[in-house]
Amino acid sequence: MLIHPQAEIIAPKVKYEWDMFRWMASRIQNEYQSSPQENRNLLMEDFLLHARVLRDFFVATPKQDDVSATHFFDDPSLWQQTAKELCSYLRANRVRLNKKLAHLTYSRLTEDEKWDFEAIRKEIFVAWKSFLSNLPESAKSWFS
Repeated sequence: MLIHPQAEIIAPKVKYEWDMFRWMASRIQNEYQSSPQENRNLLMEDFLLHARVLRDFFVATPKQDDVSATHFFDDPSLWQQTAKELCSYLRANRVRLNKKLAHLTYSRLTEDEKWDFEAIRKEIFVAWKSFLSNLPESAKSWFS
């Protein structure tokens, strides 16, 4: 299998998710503790939303027209092997994260509201760095 035919066209959307996550990670680090509750809620949800999008991009098996990191490699198994080692905290909290952001469920009554922002930040930063360093040379310029 070759690089997905639309990979170069979708690359700016992937870069957008990275840029937003990076920006929100900075805001979480600098503003979260000192912000009023409503602002903390907004910061947390936006941070978690972009983390969820990138988690799926890096480690999930794509469904239908989902964009996947594997689409940027001539041999998707090269990324799949790398991805197995990434995002352990986000993988462990996949259902919880999905319910927090996309499903109003009764489990919100008992789920822990605390998130390890630093673990999430580190996991996504490591995944992004790994993704960029493993990309074929022809695709690296799409993310600069």
